[in-house]
Amino acid sequence: MWLGNLSQLTHLDLSINNFSGEISSSLTNLKALSYLNLAQNHLSGALPMWLGNLSQLTVLNLPINNFSGEMPSSLTNLKALSYLDLQRNHLSGALPMWIGNLSQLTDLYLSMNNFSGEMPSSLSNLIVLSTLSLGWNHLCGKISS
Repeated sequence: MWLGNLSQLTHLDLSINNFSGEISSSLTNLKALSYLNLAQNHLSGALPMWLGNLSQLTVLNLPINNFSGEMPSSLTNLKALSYLDLQRNHLSGALPMWIGNLSQLTDLYLSMNNFSGEMPSSLSNLIVLSTLSLGWNHLCGKISS
């Protein structure tokens, strides 16, 4: 895909289209990218591990697609990430403990997936978090201890 050749691109918004299949690995070449919005498409498959190589990302907006599987641990490399929206997909498994390492997160939207288990205690590390949306999953246990 030719988009991978735009090495100086910082903002990519392809939301509300009819793109399908997996996210093209050519986007891994976009090292300057700080904003990625692929919301409301028909993208599917697992979230790619290489997303964690986009170290300048501050906004990762991928809701209302058909992504499945677990959140890739490589996302913990996104130290500048302030906004993460993965709502309304088919993501599953436990919410990962490493999510608490994303210390710049102000907005975290993971509702309407298939996450299960308890909320990780590491969420308490997200001291600048202003919005946390975890509704419509299969979470259990105590809300807070």
